[in-house]
Amino acid sequence: MSQDIALSMLLSAYRASGISPDKTLWVADEQTDIGTLLANFATEKPFLLTHRYDQVRAWRQMKGQGIANDYDFSACPSASQIFFRIAKEKALLHYIVNQALIVLPVGDVLWLSGGVNEGAKSLFEKLRDSAFLNLDIERGDKKTLLAKVTKTCEINEALLDDRDYADWFELRYDDPDETDVLQTFVSKCGIYGWDKLDLGTELLWQMVMAVDAEKNLQPESILDLGCGYGWLIVQAGLQWPEAKLVATDNNVTALMAVQQNAYRFGLVVDVIAADAGDEIQSSFDLILCNPPFHQGFDVENDLTLHFLKSAARLLAKTGAAFFVVNSFIPLEKKAVGIFKRIELLEDNRKFKVIKLSHM
Repeated sequence: MSQDIALSMLLSAYRASGISPDKTLWVADEQTDIGTLLANFATEKPFLLTHRYDQVRAWRQMKGQGIANDYDFSACPSASQIFFRIAKEKALLHYIVNQALIVLPVGDVLWLSGGVNEGAKSLFEKLRDSAFLNLDIERGDKKTLLAKVTKTCEINEALLDDRDYADWFELRYDDPDETDVLQTFVSKCGIYGWDKLDLGTELLWQMVMAVDAEKNLQPESILDLGCGYGWLIVQAGLQWPEAKLVATDNNVTALMAVQQNAYRFGLVVDVIAADAGDEIQSSFDLILCNPPFHQGFDVENDLTLHFLKSAARLLAKTGAAFFVVNSFIPLEKKAVGIFKRIELLEDNRKFKVIKLSHM
């Protein structure tokens, strides 16, 4: 993986600041390489705030303190400096910056870094216009900027438009099984595919329904592995109301959305924070998976195998796992030796759906 110049600049600023780790808060999202942070904090570590379960678990395993939530700064100890490698989603980025500036004491510093093409330049220009702040900007290379944002006055309200990030965003879709009936979900930016029904997810469900029409699946237990805001597990719960439902994701904000969406549809869903289902021990008759092969994740790493091996471990002997991935991902080849039966159900040249089983 290539070096993240933005993260390197933040680490350099941290080392030069001379402020102790117990007075430092580090904020992370999927843009942050937690391995690089751990390598630079070999002994004492700052407090970590993230919305990703795998990041906070890795941090705690290396004797660091941290929490995974929906960026609730009130759950963190007070800090004299906050570091954040800027997020991809603008509303999430603005929300984190707003909250950080509100909780920081006057005279203390928020450090921000990111690429010009990631919105760093426009973000820093907005902050520079504020009478409550003083900005010093450093250029790492032609594409990367670092800002030292010093708070000069008390701030009691948001300085940036975060599009009401704290509130849930409503999505309305046609019910796949009913004519002229709408389903309403809640979601939030920072969750993969947060503002739409992912086309791959929709194709996966269509293929599951086609197999069910032919073979009458009737699963007693269902796992949505990497559930996002929960569209798939809701459809599964409505299709098989007697089945035990479990949804898992690495993003704790996504799990909060699943809980709300399950409640909206009168479903009981066991929601588990886990990295590709690592914390789950039960087995399931039906596993649904649209793994996170998208920008922000490295397709060439072991993520494919990680999800496949987790699904194989969690799948009941007579069960079936349905995966949807981009057509260019060689999931079938990677599944050889992990599953006994591998069936390509559909490939529309953008997405493909594969059915996997042990028998």
